[in-house]
Amino acid sequence: MTATVVEVGPHSICGPNSAPQEWISVALDCVDDPMAVLGERIVEVARLWSDVLGLVAGERAETLVLVIPTWWSSARADLVADAGRRVASDVVVVPRSSALRTDDHATLVELSAEFVVIAPPDSEIRVLPRDGCDVAGFLGAATSGRIDVPTGVAPFPPAVTAGLRAAGIPVRHSDRRRMSRAAIATLPPGGGT
Repeated sequence: MTATVVEVGPHSICGPNSAPQEWISVALDCVDDPMAVLGERIVEVARLWSDVLGLVAGERAETLVLVIPTWWSSARADLVADAGRRVASDVVVVPRSSALRTDDHATLVELSAEFVVIAPPDSEIRVLPRDGCDVAGFLGAATSGRIDVPTGVAPFPPAVTAGLRAAGIPVRHSDRRRMSRAAIATLPPGGGT
């Protein structure tokens, strides 16, 4: 089985290949709309997503693993999954927190421009506004933390990470390689669903 991992959103679409940045930007900006303007053309958003995923994933994917922001709606997940099915016969959609929860037992802190997702290993996920979020307060009982900063998202200021470490919470950062391994690890033996 050949599995290809593509990280989708919130501000980029990253995989083994690339697509025109304008296509990616329009697909992400219009993810909740049926139609979009690309250049001077009106395009169906679903078709644009298929085109972008086809370019980013390439032609070698038997299984396409699409890693999406944890806080995305089911409608967005469905749109991306449907677009992926035009690229590969086997498509698996995995929220970022679900993928990285399989990686180790750290509390995951997933960032976006608007939100902070706190995902303890054995507790309920919390989606909080990023502005004014007391991350240390939410990680108080954590034995370790992993900060997930998707491509195109600003990281925490260094003082936040230093504050977590000063509070006795060892913190590591995720990267694309770790995300790719973790996403592949979510697949059932023998492939996706």
